[in-house]
Amino acid sequence: MKERKPSLSRQTIRCTLALMLTGAIITGVLSGCGSLATSDPGFAKGDPWLDSDLLGSISESDEIRPQDNFAAAANKEWILTEGATLKRRSFDHIADIINDNKLELLNDDSLTGKEAEELKKFADLAMDWDYRASTGVEPVRPYIESIEAISSIDEYYEWLTDMEKNPLGIAPVEVKTAATRMRAFPDEMMVAYEATTLSLGDQSAYYHLLGDALEKKEMTDRKVSYILGRLGYAQNDIDRLLKENYSVEKKFAAIIAPEDTDEDAELKYTDSIDELLAAAGSYPLADYMKSRGFENIKHMVGYKSYLKKVSGVCTEENLDGLKSMLIVGFVLKLGSYLDRETYDTFFELSKSRTKAEMPDYKSEAEKDRDLLCESIRTSGLVAAMDKLYLEKFVDPESAQELTQLTKDTIDIYRTEIFPNESWMSEEGKRLCIDKLNAITLNVIYPDLSQVDYSTLNLVPKEEGGSYLEAYLESMRYLSRMKNQRAGRKYEVSEWFPYEPELSTTITNSVYVPMANSINIYAGILADPAYHKGMSREELMSGIGAVIGHEITHGFDNNGVLYDKTGIKNTWMPKADKQEFSDRAGKVSSYYTQLQPYKGSGFYIGSNVVGEAVADMGGLKAMLTLASKYPDFDYDKFFRHYAYLWAAQISPELEQYYFKNDEHPLCVFRVNVGVQQFDKFYETYNVQPGDGMFLEEKKRIAVW
Repeated sequence: MKERKPSLSRQTIRCTLALMLTGAIITGVLSGCGSLATSDPGFAKGDPWLDSDLLGSISESDEIRPQDNFAAAANKEWILTEGATLKRRSFDHIADIINDNKLELLNDDSLTGKEAEELKKFADLAMDWDYRASTGVEPVRPYIESIEAISSIDEYYEWLTDMEKNPLGIAPVEVKTAATRMRAFPDEMMVAYEATTLSLGDQSAYYHLLGDALEKKEMTDRKVSYILGRLGYAQNDIDRLLKENYSVEKKFAAIIAPEDTDEDAELKYTDSIDELLAAAGSYPLADYMKSRGFENIKHMVGYKSYLKKVSGVCTEENLDGLKSMLIVGFVLKLGSYLDRETYDTFFELSKSRTKAEMPDYKSEAEKDRDLLCESIRTSGLVAAMDKLYLEKFVDPESAQELTQLTKDTIDIYRTEIFPNESWMSEEGKRLCIDKLNAITLNVIYPDLSQVDYSTLNLVPKEEGGSYLEAYLESMRYLSRMKNQRAGRKYEVSEWFPYEPELSTTITNSVYVPMANSINIYAGILADPAYHKGMSREELMSGIGAVIGHEITHGFDNNGVLYDKTGIKNTWMPKADKQEFSDRAGKVSSYYTQLQPYKGSGFYIGSNVVGEAVADMGGLKAMLTLASKYPDFDYDKFFRHYAYLWAAQISPELEQYYFKNDEHPLCVFRVNVGVQQFDKFYETYNVQPGDGMFLEEKKRIAVW
């Protein structure tokens, strides 16, 4: 459960929803128990808690007290039984359960209706690797040939605006619905126009081909050479095409102005559609927008300085380069939708030689299952899967229970946490409560009334259809469904079912800054996060802690950038923001003293501070709510919280998460979290000298 900060890249406004959303739930070998933390806490001396996440770190004979290493003690039984067998983090196991359910759904012949029909056609094409092998790379040939046939700029423009030939909307100026909202036009569903996607990424790569850019060029060259080689291109023709591509991409990179890096650009560069059409000159912006369903909009956000210069690159002189750029773009986007050989080749060619890759820990069957589920989620079939999944696997009473828990959690922030934060000003408390009162609750169910697949007709393999064409046709459909919203009034409470990043079957829960909403997904409804009938203590320390975590994100360093209506507008008093930053700095400093196992090195605290603060905020919310129940079992609560983050994984995978994940490792999410609260010390009689003891003046919980 991380909150991904909105930002603007050097080449384009990042107004798309994917960059505005919160993101996904987290995730030298030790022998024996190792040494335990001291009250110093002593981590800088090289005395970490035993990293109980690691496979083989705990044996039956180890005696581990909850007062010394709570995560290891609470999860010992699970580690020695299920954990050793699963070799997963508990949330990975939840995701596996959800994906197993999806496979069951796809194999359920009792499901009828248009959604089931199209979904099963798509899945059949996706997972019949023998059939995909029989078609090889041929399904992409018609698209490449349509590009090669372009003989003039007018024909180039016609290709860009032809949805059949250009289903992914590749163009020098790409237009899409935007998650961002404009302060000047808060009620409009905004549309963004963006600079073309450059194959090397950052525009500076075209002037200084070093490091990541050089590696990306090598990957691009090899992928394009592989596909075009299989299509019969001679290597000298491929080399020429790649050279032309980079040459014209450099010209586009040159017209991306320095202002394009402005973090507040989405607030400044908003113009009427008439102004933008005039600025585009001979470039067919109007035709492109009409072809993609953008006909009723009033304003767009983007960089007009770039738009004014695009037609200067789109010339007859550059035609060969423009065509080569389209071919490269198509190949890079579509390699995964051809045969198995191409998929595996692209996968290998995408591996970095300089950056750590996630270790491979799943079976081939599991990887195929996950690939199918992810393919559906990122396609136009996302709403079909979500609707059928909810009908088959989710009890509406669960949504009611979680809605009430979310309301109770919000009430705790409103009546107990914010009013009693001594470091906040009265004005800051009032504004926090105002924003809290405006939060939209999206629990389990998106707006299923909008789901309509009556116009989608995929061609099944029995009739000669291909997986690539099924994917592209689904994307044409998805584009139509998404773009019809353009020009409508922005509804902050709307949960649009066709947005892949908001799919309710993702194993996650998120806070969405631009909607000021909490989204609790059906993909998290499995043990240990949630199951129907769990005790109050388990409910609150499982999904309840997750809900509290997400609410906390609405008031962190990123949350304060968006007001209660979801507009980018800093609202928290400056002194309160500084105090929050200072307190978060203490969390960061604390984590720089932690090392999970000897030889691992220490945390870079700033990398995990946001998620660590949210974890502790979620715990505080649930412990405050727990105080309302006289018979509350705190031992059961804390033990289930430890189970929520239970893990047994390889040293290689633990190292990957330690170096790359924005969340603390599971053992620290538990131990650092619980040791901040008096109730934990009371429950387990934690005393000075115990491994879990931390002096009150050294505790770091922000809220």
